[in-house]
Amino acid sequence: MSNALVVHLRGLEVLMNHKIFYALPTVPIVRALAEVASTCSWMLEPGLTADDRAARGYASLFRTIEQNQAQLKDTRATREWLVEVVTESGARIQRRVVAGKSTDEIGTVSVRRAHAKTAFKYHHRLEQQIPSISAMYSGMSAMAHGETTATGLAWNSTDVLLRMVAKVSLESTRAWSTAVHTWTGSELLADFINPIDEANIIKSMPPDQVVEFEALRQRNQPVYSPDVESNR
Repeated sequence: MSNALVVHLRGLEVLMNHKIFYALPTVPIVRALAEVASTCSWMLEPGLTADDRAARGYASLFRTIEQNQAQLKDTRATREWLVEVVTESGARIQRRVVAGKSTDEIGTVSVRRAHAKTAFKYHHRLEQQIPSISAMYSGMSAMAHGETTATGLAWNSTDVLLRMVAKVSLESTRAWSTAVHTWTGSELLADFINPIDEANIIKSMPPDQVVEFEALRQRNQPVYSPDVESNR
């Protein structure tokens, strides 16, 4: 996961360093960055036992099989082979039940008292692991899927999109770094973010929006974007 995050950051760097800013192509990269960071944070969440992590890891493998059936020559054979491997390690498998009938798909993996479901939605994972960017992630998903209003934002409010790219990249990388360093117990754990760079995201907003943003923050209301205009 760490390698995937670094590669996404490199791809974003290439786009951002180009003399022309291509707004929409940055969106899938930053969106993927948030997904990788949230999954890494989920897998390495503090307080998890080895059984918790094993259950989550196995569940992720089964989800990968179900999500990539078109690329697999024999989905069922691959799934059942993995079931055999996982159960031999001591884990338990629960098949997915649809309309009261058991299916071949795996619904839950249990390792002793730890359980993990294979199905999830990324926006729910973002809400749990990196809540400060969950609303922006939903907006980027709308852009990536070609929703008219969302894509219009990319063309007509490029400054808003740039702030969104900056904020999502910053918080995603922060979450990933914190998760990895906390899990490894590294003495290097520290906030790597330059506070000046972080403040510059807000300072780049029009003055009237900065005033509104600060007023919301002082009232302890949830602020999902460094540009309040994008939340209207």
